[in-house]
Amino acid sequence: GARPMGAAATMVVSYFIIAWKTLKSEQDKQETFWVNILPRDVWVGIALIIAYAVLLVPLGFLPTSFLFLFAMTKALSGRS
Repeated sequence: GARPMGAAATMVVSYFIIAWKTLKSEQDKQETFWVNILPRDVWVGIALIIAYAVLLVPLGFLPTSFLFLFAMTKALSGRS
């Protein structure tokens, strides 16, 4: 229904708010947005959030959430 899609939309909006706030703080350090904020990790995160939203209804909350968290952990492991 509408609740899973609302949760996914909230995650996407939160993701972009965090990226925007990081952009503003990084500008003070004279670092560029494209190099430091939108590298591979950001695109992987966006793709996984979209996959989460798409798979939530067919698979259900628990399996989809487990797959999402597992994939994010694997994608971001070894990064600070």
